[in-house]
Amino acid sequence: MAGQHERERRDGRLAMLCSRLAAPERPLAENAELRTLVANVVAGVREGRPWEEIDEQLDDLEERLLVTGHTAALGSYRGVPVSGGSAYEPLPGLGGGRALLEVRTCPRRRCTRVEAPAGAPATAEPSRCAVFDEPLGLLDVTP
Repeated sequence: MAGQHERERRDGRLAMLCSRLAAPERPLAENAELRTLVANVVAGVREGRPWEEIDEQLDDLEERLLVTGHTAALGSYRGVPVSGGSAYEPLPGLGGGRALLEVRTCPRRRCTRVEAPAGAPATAEPSRCAVFDEPLGLLDVTP
């Protein structure tokens, strides 16, 4: 199932790109070449270009990120640094013994980005998808 593995890898990299674009420090905005590569990837996803083309652009972006010193590149397995310096995020919903029943996800289900909603779901301002410039969707994961 090479196709399934490739899609999962691409979806993970796209999710990491979306998360990094939404980060307040915007690390991908520092370099003009990186901004151009990111714009090409985002445009390709928005326009529905063939996934082979987007995969190539993600490969180019990841290589450029590594060359310019972004050691995590787009590898979602590396995680995003969180407070305390750990590169791994805790699994949402395990603290306090209460199950998390809702998560925020890609609004168009094009990547694997998942976040715990901030605050009460009814009042929480959702994070935004940086690719489609839409709020992340709320997904009920109640068993």
